[in-house]
Amino acid sequence: MEYNSDKYGSGLIGEYEKILLPYKDRTIKYLEVGIYRGGSLHWASEFFGKDATIVGIDKDLPPEQDFPENIKIFVANQSNEIQLKEVADNYKEFDIIIDDGCHETAETGNTFDALYSYLKTGGVYIIEDFGANMLPKFKGMFVGMPEMVHHIAIMAKQLDISRYEIKHNFNFGNGSYAAFWKGNA
Repeated sequence: MEYNSDKYGSGLIGEYEKILLPYKDRTIKYLEVGIYRGGSLHWASEFFGKDATIVGIDKDLPPEQDFPENIKIFVANQSNEIQLKEVADNYKEFDIIIDDGCHETAETGNTFDALYSYLKTGGVYIIEDFGANMLPKFKGMFVGMPEMVHHIAIMAKQLDISRYEIKHNFNFGNGSYAAFWKGNA
């Protein structure tokens, strides 16, 4: 089933179904920052199964929908580390964290700083659409995002990142992602 998410048009759902397959049908905790209309949360609930805990954070609630019981949504600002940590504290740790928030360098860095410590060993942290700054329509709005992602990759050893995958998809702009696996992944 295709849900109301831009992740289908950019090809990210197909990518995620490949790289997140080891987590499928396990009792996992999934956190997504930047949920827009909530379609990707529906996808996650279906993909990972009813025993997965699916958590979404956005600065605004999505339009009213009938979300499955395993989906929880919180209002928090991506630039507010305290708000992000308050949500994460409710769950202690996550197997998967996806940052699909505002895609600006400062907020993305803040989110990584606030949430990476909540990632379980063996978990994956994904920064989505970091290549959007390459699109002319954004007029440099996301300057510094690719550099920040590459800086995280350079810091891999200090951050206990066992492997990483960076996919530049500059044809879309959105659709670029960087995935970082913590510890023994």
